[in-house]
Amino acid sequence: MTCDQIYPILGALIDRELSPADDFAVQTHLEACKACQAQYVTLVELRAALEKQPRFSASDDLRRRIEAQLPSEPQEGKLRIGWIFVFVLGLGVAALTFMLFGRPRLAGVPIETEIVTSHIRSLMPGHLIDVVSSDRHTVKPWFAGKADIAPPTWDFKNDGFELAGGRMDYIAGRATPVLTYRVRKHWINLFVFPDSLESQIATENRSGFHIVSWAQDGLALAAVSDADATAVAKFVKLYRKASAEGENH
Repeated sequence: MTCDQIYPILGALIDRELSPADDFAVQTHLEACKACQAQYVTLVELRAALEKQPRFSASDDLRRRIEAQLPSEPQEGKLRIGWIFVFVLGLGVAALTFMLFGRPRLAGVPIETEIVTSHIRSLMPGHLIDVVSSDRHTVKPWFAGKADIAPPTWDFKNDGFELAGGRMDYIAGRATPVLTYRVRKHWINLFVFPDSLESQIATENRSGFHIVSWAQDGLALAAVSDADATAVAKFVKLYRKASAEGENH
């Protein structure tokens, strides 16, 4: 794909609206094109900045002041105008939400596709880690206030899996904490969800990436990496054992 083809669909990439094939083609282009990378990063940073802005609801006083500016009508007319006001206001809020935050998760898109897409995107410069640390006592508290889930966080450096940090992502229509580990020249992203999603995540090989999912302690977890299947399985075994032992690990 060319830069002229990439620019118009960068928003769709960020909103996860591309097909797996198009998503892969765009990601491949971005890995080699500094100009498109810069444009992509700009859009991601803009969206992140907008999402951090405080959100306000219209007050009763604002409603009264708006209604005071409307022409006087019989009671029936006032009621009709009130409903029109609510309808128009709702459309405006919906349109603004759509422009700022994109569409909700598309029905029928497998969570595994979202996970792999997120993993691929995270490998781009500047997107892998939000909090860089191999200290689990630094990484786990970082998620406080950012996610409903505090992911159990462990370091397995002595076993070849070094904790590199963590980040927030957006999977299956929800803010999702992700732990990142380094194994040789590969990365393992560990996505942490409520256990209600466990049955929706398959353990499989998708587009050359290994996904291993399991449920533990009220959580659904999914590890994804392009490292070999044996390495991913070893990581999962270490993580499950550490989580079962808790602070005694």
